[in-house]
Amino acid sequence: MGCYESFPRATVIYNLLTLGGAMVVGVIALAQLGLWVTVGYLILLALTGYGMLALICARCYYYDRRCATGVGKVVALFFKKGQEEEFGQTASQKTVMLLLVIVLLLPLVGGVVSLVVGYSTLRLVLLMALVALLVAGLAPHPRLVCSHCKLAEKGCCPIGKLVLRNP
Repeated sequence: MGCYESFPRATVIYNLLTLGGAMVVGVIALAQLGLWVTVGYLILLALTGYGMLALICARCYYYDRRCATGVGKVVALFFKKGQEEEFGQTASQKTVMLLLVIVLLLPLVGGVVSLVVGYSTLRLVLLMALVALLVAGLAPHPRLVCSHCKLAEKGCCPIGKLVLRNP
């Protein structure tokens, strides 16, 4: 499969709907546990988002281009371009990647906890919607994104290396 100079709009929209939708539903699911949990999660989400843009996206090939998540152009407005060869390689970037995994998993854990604390149909529907959106966003990711990514092709992205090595 060929690599994209800029990702198709359809891929960006799909990622925004699924993964962006998962984040919104995740906030709503965590809100079932109270205001302080929600505020804490939103702070963690903001810090992770800032770290992603400043430390990772600024070193991406798709800096100032349309990337699969739609932030390539946005990051260029706020951050200086970094070295692509460093993409995903530094300790600070790996920490931010770990935070991203935590930010994605916390709403799942919170959704289960909220069901245990007090079952409601709303809480169950939120958890099911969250799982569905995450699976819909992440399962096709290697095929939709990694297999067309210039950083994976160059061997700079640690996730892309795994995907391209194991087709």
